[in-house]
Amino acid sequence: MRRNRKLREHRERLLKERSANVAGRRAAAKQRIAKRRAVTSSAAASAPAPTPAAPPRVRSKRHRRRVSASLDYSACPASKPALLEFVGYKDYKCQVKRPVKVCHILDSIGLGGAQTMTLELINGLNKYYGDYCENPLLYVNWKVPKKQSKLFVSYGVKYSHAKRDGIRKWCKKHAIDVVVHHRTSQSQCLKKQLPTDVKYVLVNHTWNTLFRVKDFIYCDFYVSVCRFLNRRSPFQSFIHPTRKLTILNGAENDYLSDIQSAELEGDFKTGRCHRLVPSKFKPDSLKFLADQGVQQIPGLTHHLIGHSSEAKALSKKISMLHCHGSISDRAKKMSILKGLDLYFYETFGHEGASVAILESLACGVPVICKPLGGNGELVTSGVNGIIAGDRNEFLKAMTALANEPDALKDLKQQTIADFDARLHVRHTACKYMQMFENLLNAS
Repeated sequence: MRRNRKLREHRERLLKERSANVAGRRAAAKQRIAKRRAVTSSAAASAPAPTPAAPPRVRSKRHRRRVSASLDYSACPASKPALLEFVGYKDYKCQVKRPVKVCHILDSIGLGGAQTMTLELINGLNKYYGDYCENPLLYVNWKVPKKQSKLFVSYGVKYSHAKRDGIRKWCKKHAIDVVVHHRTSQSQCLKKQLPTDVKYVLVNHTWNTLFRVKDFIYCDFYVSVCRFLNRRSPFQSFIHPTRKLTILNGAENDYLSDIQSAELEGDFKTGRCHRLVPSKFKPDSLKFLADQGVQQIPGLTHHLIGHSSEAKALSKKISMLHCHGSISDRAKKMSILKGLDLYFYETFGHEGASVAILESLACGVPVICKPLGGNGELVTSGVNGIIAGDRNEFLKAMTALANEPDALKDLKQQTIADFDARLHVRHTACKYMQMFENLLNAS
């Protein structure tokens, strides 16, 4: 009882002290407010009439949309028409008075389609227009890489590094004329980090986070790597149609004659090579090939390039499945692709102009794929592959080619001819060079 009484007294004492402290703080606050009002009223009596106060800032999304719509974008270069009409590779004659210094920027140096296509483009520009443009590569990231990426080394391309706040200094040091920003899913607009006289071009490689394209406001040109991305990109309404370009991806195949085809197991060899993400790959496609594919096509084997723990586990149970893992070396990757009879590309979501498809076509290997994203712009049924809607059509087409070796041989020859006529990197580099010449003349 005595202990409980002491606890109650202690609690009551603490509550009184706390109440007194709160009351004291309130009284002190009232005194400060009264003094401030007195000073303000005396200053207002001697000062001229005040200007009306600005209305409070509203931060709702609706207000931000209304404000952005009321801004004047006439100063943006993309709001004005551009005098640019592409001509073919054989008809184009470059007439720049001096070499154009073009800085290619990447936000990531991982194993991805945007990175691979950037390397193909740089090598293509250097090979076919090396006298008219210089193409340094800048990796922009807060983290400094310890060494050059194996993928970039295999393509013979070296990159410099800079953080976002160091881009302006780097461009001035190298006297850059044009910055080509190769957009990945994590890219952000870099116009504020560039010197004012440098032209800014956005190249959109990816379907992922496509909504972020609208944040790139102050670009001189907006390049999509296929018509599908151009149609689906949420461009700002002020951008003139002539500033929205489509330059289809391309790849080089002249070096492939020096690479020997890998000796792969199987009588009819299929395979695929890309990032094994859910939108492009599902392990049940391997089970489909192992169950139904082998029944229809005796001797069928499937070769997978890329990292997937599920696929690796399945390869230990399924004898027709061969997992080669992630391959950074260009020559080794293309050697495996050259050894395939058919490129099996079953995907489950949209994408741009797939570099994985381009690499297969460069090797003369026909592609069977779904009509998703930009696939239909690369693959034409009966010319360089087959467009299939579902797995039944996949299996039917594969069985027909496996049972008719002459038809498969003719399709491979058509694949090489079509690639050289449409998808070779010289056609892609030619259009980029025309764009660079236009920007240099405009400046």
